[in-house]
Amino acid sequence: MRPKIIYFLIAAVLCAGLLAGCAAWNLRNEPPGISLAAIRPLEMRGLENRFEVDLRVLNRSERPLTIQGIDCDLMLNNRNFAQGVGQPLKEIPAYGSDIVTLTVYSTVIDMARLVHHLIKTSKTRAPGEKWVYALTGNVQLEQSGLSGKIPFDVSGEMDVNDLLSIGQ
Repeated sequence: MRPKIIYFLIAAVLCAGLLAGCAAWNLRNEPPGISLAAIRPLEMRGLENRFEVDLRVLNRSERPLTIQGIDCDLMLNNRNFAQGVGQPLKEIPAYGSDIVTLTVYSTVIDMARLVHHLIKTSKTRAPGEKWVYALTGNVQLEQSGLSGKIPFDVSGEMDVNDLLSIGQ
C-alpha cells in the first residue's frame, strides 16, 4: 500500500472513533439523586450499634440503573455517627425512584457522645429542635453509561425527638 492511503485510513478510523465517542457522550445518563429517608435501630450490643438507613435513590436518566453497592458515612451535628457498606443489587427504573436499605454501624463511643450531648442540652433544648445530618458516600453502579462509582454528599435537618426515639 502506498503511504498516502495508509494515512487516509488511519485518519478515517480516528474520525470514526471520535464521532462515536461524541455520540456516546450525548447518551450519558444523569447521576442519581440520593437522600436520607429514615434511620431505624436494629441492635445495640457490646461495642457497636447497628442501624438501618433508608436511602431514597432518584434515577433522573432514560435508562434503568442497577445498584451493585453503596458505602456511606453519617454525621449528626458535625459528629461522626455511623458508617456502613452494602450490596443491595437493586434496579431503579428509568425516571423512577426506590428505597435502598443499608445497615450502618456506630461505635459505643460515638453513641456515648451523642447521648452525652443530648443530656447536656436537655434543659435548653427547644421543642422541635433540629439537628443537622450529613450523609456522604458512593453508589457503585453496574456499567450503564455512567462511570461505575458515583459519589454523593447530602445534608439536611432532623428533629431531635426522632433521635431520642432511636435509643428507645
